[in-house]
Amino acid sequence: MNWVVIIFAFCSLTLGTNSSASAQDSIRRGKVFAVHELQTDLTFWRNRLETKHPLIYLYRPKYKVDHFFDSLYFAIDHPMSELEFFKHIAPVSSYLCDGHNSILPSKLTIESIRSDRQLFPFEVEYFDDRLHVIRNVSANEELLVGDEIKEINGVDVLEIRKNLMSLTPHEGQNDQLAVGTINDLFRFYYQLYYGFPDHYDITIQYSDDSQKSLMVASQNLGEIRAFHEQRYPEDSIRSKHGIYYESFDEAKIGLLTITTFDAEAFKYNNQRFRSEVCRVFREIKQSKTEQLIIDLRDNEGGNPDFVKVLLKHLFDHCFEQAKEFRIVEHPGQEDFNRRTEKKWYPWFGIGNFSPANNHFDGKLVVLHNENTFSAGVEVLSVLKKYNRATFIGTESGGNPTIMAGYINKTKWQLPNTSIQISSGVHCTIFNDLDQNTGRGIIPDIEIKRDLFDTLTNYDACLEFALEYMRNVILSK
Repeated sequence: MNWVVIIFAFCSLTLGTNSSASAQDSIRRGKVFAVHELQTDLTFWRNRLETKHPLIYLYRPKYKVDHFFDSLYFAIDHPMSELEFFKHIAPVSSYLCDGHNSILPSKLTIESIRSDRQLFPFEVEYFDDRLHVIRNVSANEELLVGDEIKEINGVDVLEIRKNLMSLTPHEGQNDQLAVGTINDLFRFYYQLYYGFPDHYDITIQYSDDSQKSLMVASQNLGEIRAFHEQRYPEDSIRSKHGIYYESFDEAKIGLLTITTFDAEAFKYNNQRFRSEVCRVFREIKQSKTEQLIIDLRDNEGGNPDFVKVLLKHLFDHCFEQAKEFRIVEHPGQEDFNRRTEKKWYPWFGIGNFSPANNHFDGKLVVLHNENTFSAGVEVLSVLKKYNRATFIGTESGGNPTIMAGYINKTKWQLPNTSIQISSGVHCTIFNDLDQNTGRGIIPDIEIKRDLFDTLTNYDACLEFALEYMRNVILSK
């Protein structure tokens, strides 16, 4: 999901735009596009989806998809700014129920947002239907970490969540991916939907049903960053990214955390996926580790060939990673099997594979959550198909039966507004299509992260998994 990298560039609180770029950004924000330019852009995106996307009609019939696009097209009856147009067409991303189909403002507009003064000065997260403050990075210290926000500028937080989720990708009949995206990137999507007010009227809800209203000024990212570093210095410690391994209970239990399958991320961390995985499983074998926990929470995917490398170390017999790889060959067809044809790309794990020499055949537990997606879910899917693991956490964001994806290029620009789009150009089938419920991997044991866990950095899911493994050892 390379599109996430662009958003995190906004959310990373780094600055550094020069004056000429700022002037360009200011011009960009004021630019209005003519009706024919906007209609051309929507037609471009629609044509790309209709001719290239294999799953466009998987969850909704063609006549409904056509009606949806026609309605968007004919509603373009007046000039719009880029962000107005973005808000108008972004629901395509959620309507088609494909998590790999996403939309972002132009690169220049994202830089413009990063340099804009009027930003929401809190880090917040939804826990079920309640929105809580996780970090207060505003000049107003009355709002405390853990406080529940009921309304922002007169809008109830549940309505806000519904509106923000209309801008984000969904996968099948599962909204977990969108929920995780909004929790991670609330500020970004809030500004896209609600604009850039100079202040925020915040209504706080207390446990005794009393409420309090505060007016908090907007801030630029430089001010937000300064308050963040001052109040939460522990956050400045660089989090681990890539692969890392640790053991517990005299090496009887191992914990292998894989935060991504993205090749560029491993290069950045000076790691090589294949050699790192082989090293870890050599250590597991030498230490005679009996139980293994694999943590795939927040793993948004990457290279499917890396999935094969990992899986070869988790089976003691031959296994099938993916059944089919398909691309669109007959774009005029609605039926999936007539619309697409099989292709053979071994890089995508098609076929049967033998176990590695240092494979692990002990008890396996896998942790996952709503941000486990794409190649991360591919691992879950294969392990689930062979009943190889116990799954702990929350429903995955991706679909274990069929998912779209990219081959080389992942992003395109609309010709006039330069809005960025990503859309799948192939799909991989992991299991029989009649098993597709549109849902993610449902855990065997659900452990949800709550407000206490978040504020105290307590990892309830991992602690449960460790205790579960210890009980397995004791029961022998």
